Amino acid sequence: MTHRSPGVVGAVFDDERVRAEIICDGFHINPAVLRITFRQLGEDRTVIISDSMRAAGEPDGISELGGQTVYVKDGQARLKDGTIAGSTTNMHQEVCNLVRFGVPFKQVIKSATINPAREIHEDANIGSIKVGKRADLVVLDNDLNIKMVIARGKIAVDNR
Repeated sequence: MTHRSPGVVGAVFDDERVRAEIICDGFHINPAVLRITFRQLGEDRTVIISDSMRAAGEPDGISELGGQTVYVKDGQARLKDGTIAGSTTNMHQEVCNLVRFGVPFKQVIKSATINPAREIHEDANIGSIKVGKRADLVVLDNDLNIKMVIARGKIAVDNR
């Protein structure tokens, strides 16, 4: 985005019909830029995505992506030439990142739940708590630790 050409970012900011799918690992996009983007787009136009690849959740080391060797150092996945190869985060980590970066909690939760459901036209089935919807829930404590996971109405993880 420059003063003479809006580019992709400016086009997204300018068109109310567009939602932005945003990698929130704090590496692909600087935390200050994430705050600006979430503020500019508002609660209903932001969708958290992870761009995670095979090395997600694994310790630093060597991994693979589409036949290419990927080097993970400090959680950052790169090809030999330094090109970003994907992310090693998951949605929970990105939710925690955004809250830590200062994005409003309500917007973060909507960006991880109902907004992505709308984006894939599944909001009648998933993305919020309502009678008749699939009962997929993640229960967090005040520190955003996962306390329980309910998948299709059954407790899958119980850390209470």
